[in-house]
Amino acid sequence: MKKLLIIGHRWPDPTASAAGSRMLQLIKALQQGGYEITFSTTETDSPFREKLLNVGVKSQTISVNDDGFDVWVRSLNPDVVVFDRFMMEEQFGWRVAEQIPEAMRILDTEDLHFLRDLRRREVMNLHPYSLKPLSELAKRELASILRCDLSLIISEKEMELLTTELNIDGKHLHYIPIVFDKARSPGNIPGFSARSDFMFIGNFKHAPNVDALQQLKTIWPKIRKQLPKASLNVYGAYAGDKIMSLNDNAGGLKIRGYIPEASEAFLSHRVLLAPLRFGAGLKGKLLESMYFGIPSVTTSVGSEGIAAANDWSGFTLTPGDHNLFVEKAVKLYSEPEDWKRAAIKGEEILEGRFLESGHLNRFLGRLEERRETLEAYRSSDIIGSILNTNHQLAYRYLSKYITLKNLQKN
Repeated sequence: MKKLLIIGHRWPDPTASAAGSRMLQLIKALQQGGYEITFSTTETDSPFREKLLNVGVKSQTISVNDDGFDVWVRSLNPDVVVFDRFMMEEQFGWRVAEQIPEAMRILDTEDLHFLRDLRRREVMNLHPYSLKPLSELAKRELASILRCDLSLIISEKEMELLTTELNIDGKHLHYIPIVFDKARSPGNIPGFSARSDFMFIGNFKHAPNVDALQQLKTIWPKIRKQLPKASLNVYGAYAGDKIMSLNDNAGGLKIRGYIPEASEAFLSHRVLLAPLRFGAGLKGKLLESMYFGIPSVTTSVGSEGIAAANDWSGFTLTPGDHNLFVEKAVKLYSEPEDWKRAAIKGEEILEGRFLESGHLNRFLGRLEERRETLEAYRSSDIIGSILNTNHQLAYRYLSKYITLKNLQKN
């Protein structure tokens, strides 16, 4: 059987983030493609390690700057190695290339970190948004993309940015979004009158979600003034003391925190609010809201890569326009026919662009095609060859130095 190693940022947790759900989707697809999978990460054990075992995935804890990884990966000898985010490729890519040079190397970007950072800096008035000159973070992430044999891109918008604005050859990239195994059954989805209240959901280790909740702190009292019986329920993992302090039962802003089955929230609330001001990739909360039939009010940042503003499941607005956000939230919450049209539109978007079978089959086909022609691809990839040589030299000696220091401490 073909063997595949994933070097993960952390153990995949589908209840905490869209990234966790996406990783499990990739694992499922790769298993269907005939791969025996080992998932490794530097993160300490978690319950989600056990869940991987339950779906037939082997697991291994690894360490950075540890020559023991070299021995382990050489003995495993996988045919394909997937790096979960560019930081993991930076840390382990040179070791993989050195120990098992024949293995195909894939980068799963999740989203473009440098794009999210550029937008954050603009919103925080730290720096005007500009792709050029490239930031240091952009240089690192783009170098990682070009070093690998294939890089997975989650958003069509990011594919366009890379190929059109940054002139990255499309041969390096493959578009594969968050996907759904089937369209929902309308008979299983509660309608307008069976739902109540607003919701927000997001992992609070993710800066865009924290910022969006701060925006809701300002927006919500204006909505509440027009809809005094409604509440805004806020769900999400890692809601620390600062997030919990925003709880205001009297004002209808209720911080619920972690919810193990997010579907319960999506199925019971009437409207999802997501006033995102920055971010990148695809917003899992907005795709899931469509799947569970709950329309949303969001921004152009939230809808990016999913659908156009005039084709949204609800309303998508310019970030920062709080008055219009309030107006559209109240309208969507109060008008049954508008709400129903928005819910139907969400189903149409998923059916048209995000169903599982087509995307995963194309990914497996591209993977096997690249594996079969890997030697020829690498021979023609001059930039990748140069970057890999420099990367190995730089990281190898830095890592050896840190390894030696760690040994001396012990």
